[in-house]
Amino acid sequence: TGFPQVYTSASFFQEGTAVQPGTSNAVMARLQVEVNGNLSPFDLTSINLNSGNTNLANVNNIKVYYTGTNASFSDTAQYGTTVSPTGASTSITGSRLIVPGTNYFWVVYDVSAGATLGDTLQLSISDFVLGGVSRTPSLSGVPAVRVVSGPLSGSYTIGTGGSFPNFGSAFSSVNLLGLSGNVTFEVISNITEPSAASLNQWTEVGTGNYTMTIKPVGGAYSVSAGPTASGTGVLNILASRVTIDGEIGGVNSLSFENNTPIGTLHYGLHFNSVTDVTIRNV
Repeated sequence: TGFPQVYTSASFFQEGTAVQPGTSNAVMARLQVEVNGNLSPFDLTSINLNSGNTNLANVNNIKVYYTGTNASFSDTAQYGTTVSPTGASTSITGSRLIVPGTNYFWVVYDVSAGATLGDTLQLSISDFVLGGVSRTPSLSGVPAVRVVSGPLSGSYTIGTGGSFPNFGSAFSSVNLLGLSGNVTFEVISNITEPSAASLNQWTEVGTGNYTMTIKPVGGAYSVSAGPTASGTGVLNILASRVTIDGEIGGVNSLSFENNTPIGTLHYGLHFNSVTDVTIRNV
């Protein structure tokens, strides 16, 4: 029993965190294809990509993986074959029967070990062919952008127009890349986190024992999220040697607001198993 498969929609989601030279299977983007029905399933036969202004010397290979209806990345099931890019446009062909619901395809780069620090890696999905028909996902012309980066050091801004759009992005970069010096994160606007942001104890290059300072610059701002899981905060700090100082000119100018409904255990700031942490003027 059932009914013939019907195409519903497709969406393109970009990855935006930093990436280190030599990273294999660095996720650039996710293609979500949604269908209804289980009879006469559609076959997805090609995905057409564009690398934009990417310096192709920074990319050894482009690959696509399929995770079915699982929204978490896995490199178990490759779609099509591995392609070494020779120009901005790349087509990856294969065969994958689509199952009812939302199907997840992940486009990854193998970043070369000699990739130039500071260069950007770009990727957009022009279209894909499903059931013999070319389909264009939403946001198809908006490229995913990842910056080839080493460990962080110095000052970075967080907020609208900043080095990072939110703490989730900033903390992901720290968790991935580590630190090579003391870091200051300056909040420059109100921020709504898409989910709780977690900072792990970072790896270090060089002398070590580096510190992280979080402070507002230029005005009074709030950082909010929610609802978050029980027992978590807007920011979850699992790292030592962190200072959060909300003072500007003698005024408390930084707040953290968890919008989880009353009745569950939740926090604005949550710390776990850390030492040498200072919180003031928030």
